[in-house]
Amino acid sequence: MASARLVIASHVDGIQEIIEHQKTGLFFEVHNEEALREQLQWVLKNASKAEAMACAGRQAAEERYSIATMVAAYETVYESVLGDKD
Repeated sequence: MASARLVIASHVDGIQEIIEHQKTGLFFEVHNEEALREQLQWVLKNASKAEAMACAGRQAAEERYSIATMVAAYETVYESVLGDKD
């Protein structure tokens, strides 16, 4: 995602927290080679839509996982565990 490449991932627990199907990437069911093939064919037939999804994935990754965002999230966790020391 962060490399602006379309992600096609098996639909396993937790992945939907990272990828939004048909917006920032594509899912297929685990162990379903036919579903994977269908997703790959869709990408080949819909290159401009796939590229737009890849760009949306990069933007989502930058927003959710930037250094500033991650530092702020860790600070929130530490402050909730340790209490505000100010």
